[in-house]
Amino acid sequence: MKFTINWLRDHLDFKHNLDDLVIKLNSIGLEVESYVNPFKDLNEFKIVEIIDYKKHPDADRLNVCNVTDGKGNFQIVCGANNVKSGLKSVLAPVGSFLPKNNANEKQIQIKQSKIRGVDSMGMLCSESELCLSDESSGIIDLPSSCEVGKPFSEYVDDEKIVVEIGITPNRVDCAGVIGIARDLHASGFGKFKLSKTKDIPIRFQANISVKNLLKNSDCPEFCLRKINNVKNPKSPNWLIKRFNSCDMKLISSLVDITNFYCIDSCRPLHVFDFDKITGNIVIRHSKSGEKFLGLDGEEYILDDGMIVICDDTGIISLAGILGGMSTSCDHNTKNILVESAYFKPESIASTGRKLNIVSEARYRFERGVDPLSTHKGLDLATNMINEICGGEVGSTISDGRYEEKKKEIEIDSLFIEKLLGQKFDLKFIEEKLQKIGCNVSSNGGFLKVSPPSWRGDISLPEDLVEEVARLYGYENIEDQEMPNFIKGERSITGKSQILRKKIGRFLVSRGLTEVITWSFVDEKYEKLMQANPILKISNPISEELSCLRSNLVTNLLLTIKSNIKRGYKKLNFFEIGPTFFGIGPGEQYTKICGIRYGKQNEKDWLGQSRDLDMYDAKSDFLGVLSVLHIREENLFVDQKVECYFHPKRSGSFYIGKNKVGSFGIIHPNILKEFGIKSTVSFFEIEFSSILNIFKNDRRSSKSYVKPLFQSSTRDFSFIVDKQVFASEIISAIKKSDNKIIKSIRIFDSYEGEEIGNNKKAIALEVLLQSEDKTLSDNEIEEVSKLIIKNVENKCNGKLR
Repeated sequence: MKFTINWLRDHLDFKHNLDDLVIKLNSIGLEVESYVNPFKDLNEFKIVEIIDYKKHPDADRLNVCNVTDGKGNFQIVCGANNVKSGLKSVLAPVGSFLPKNNANEKQIQIKQSKIRGVDSMGMLCSESELCLSDESSGIIDLPSSCEVGKPFSEYVDDEKIVVEIGITPNRVDCAGVIGIARDLHASGFGKFKLSKTKDIPIRFQANISVKNLLKNSDCPEFCLRKINNVKNPKSPNWLIKRFNSCDMKLISSLVDITNFYCIDSCRPLHVFDFDKITGNIVIRHSKSGEKFLGLDGEEYILDDGMIVICDDTGIISLAGILGGMSTSCDHNTKNILVESAYFKPESIASTGRKLNIVSEARYRFERGVDPLSTHKGLDLATNMINEICGGEVGSTISDGRYEEKKKEIEIDSLFIEKLLGQKFDLKFIEEKLQKIGCNVSSNGGFLKVSPPSWRGDISLPEDLVEEVARLYGYENIEDQEMPNFIKGERSITGKSQILRKKIGRFLVSRGLTEVITWSFVDEKYEKLMQANPILKISNPISEELSCLRSNLVTNLLLTIKSNIKRGYKKLNFFEIGPTFFGIGPGEQYTKICGIRYGKQNEKDWLGQSRDLDMYDAKSDFLGVLSVLHIREENLFVDQKVECYFHPKRSGSFYIGKNKVGSFGIIHPNILKEFGIKSTVSFFEIEFSSILNIFKNDRRSSKSYVKPLFQSSTRDFSFIVDKQVFASEIISAIKKSDNKIIKSIRIFDSYEGEEIGNNKKAIALEVLLQSEDKTLSDNEIEEVSKLIIKNVENKCNGKLR
């Protein structure tokens, strides 16, 4: 936001220079993004007075002037036609440099010279020569009150000095110059000027009615004031100068006045040409497909639920965002309606984003203007319209009244000391908070604080602590030593965070890079992934981020897609983050997901590169489980997977009846929607399903001890139904004797007529080993018989 120094002086009495102002603004959190001081190079230029002058002996258009700076006299040759005795002007002395209009211009240095044979000891300047304006017909004529000998920079118009600050979304009150002045005053920089609104004589009762259908929802308060017989001339010079300095568009005095108060007091207003309105005014929600022609000349097609202001013919304004062309003011406007209202920020933000309209009014309404400023803003605008445009003022017409909800926050000095590490006197705290507009009452060692209506960002005790620190100055808070932590003190890191860190480090060791993506996605992708329910956001950042995500695969695929466009041919990412299945506080899952794209193994003389397959995803999946010492033989595999997996090249792992997650390659139809042409492997793990295992895992880390006793292997080949999973056979074998069966490995699978239709043969190698003795032949035989029996009973399998 831009403002001039003069504009700030309307609300704040201060004598500090520009550099001091910039430092103070930065220290109180109003970051100065830029500032323009066209007079910074004018300190060398002095105010002088012409004592007398005479015609140049050798040039009719030149004068030889005798000027004084109060300390000495100078002879100056000057060609201006407004030279006269007693005139006070600006002297560029010998050695000074004239300011430049732009960086590319060559800077001119004033030198002592002879002009037509007469010595000249400097130059008397015009406004154009000092880059103050385009005026070049004569030298600067200063008021007689200017003190001779003083630097000219002390008398320049502060309307030319412009400061631009960046405003954080919570500080909409500082989107008005008055808010900036109030903050500076509270920090001890200058004195705030309290403005009083003049009494407005009401000449007539307005002959129009207002029906606010949204007073209990999106428009709690709506006011109009009719003013008859106005003129709409060009704005006065002071307003033109101010707008030009701040790069604001000038339209006409009526519109400029409402725009002025938008910037001055953070009070958006609008003015209608009354004679272009048909019937009465209604504030309602728009209907899908309604059209509106804005002041910018664009036609907008509206959605359901946007706040609109209508007359009997249709929509005349998109409330809080943009006025309509049909009721716009022009130089023939005679009778007007001035509008001042309070609209709910959420509705304005949603409409503005959907229609992609940016305006000063929208900027303020969507952040939350002062809800109690509606009538004051209307009065301020009415007074200025009366002064500049004349007219007869009618009564206020309104429907709805904003009911202020008083907030009271209790705070004490100990709480502030705890957060800031420094003691503050209660009187000091009370004084600072009162200066920003808070109502403060003392109750023992506590303060009860009610924030002002324009500070909607203050709602917690911590917010008040921030205000105290900000106004005291963060740079003034003394450094404190860090407390000594006691050895052996219990870690505040929970099991969940420890597990996340372990898994993250493991995945990084496998060559995956962690990414953190939005928790929002486009609705079209939620439909593509068959999300149920689709959780739409009522006030989304953009259409592309309109729903809460039900999975991580969407954003990971979008990350793959964007990196492919940048020329990457091999990509490996993982993310640990929330997915949502409802809007309640606990209706979300944390998932661990990994994704790979591109050829595996570099092409070289040892072999060819290959495409990704489901076993790459399975390997990553089992690797994560290995962090928890979960072995593959303890898992059950099922083919039921989410719709974004390939149905025949994917699977899900279970521990008992609890699903741990899924793995495989992404469905080709899904990849096609994302414009990805190569195979993508993907796995996802339900974090909660492995967290309980991790919490209950009491094993400490042990070094590997080589077994002392001999191991034996036995091969088995079982004929089972095709529907039987290999994991079921492994589970049955494992239960035969869990202590001596150390590993089970599938090494062959066969299907053919020899073993029967709908049958398959699975060949497995079983490693047997005892920890306390060498197994005898009889013991191995007994275990082998038990393995065959278990597979027969549990899987209906027969030894081949």
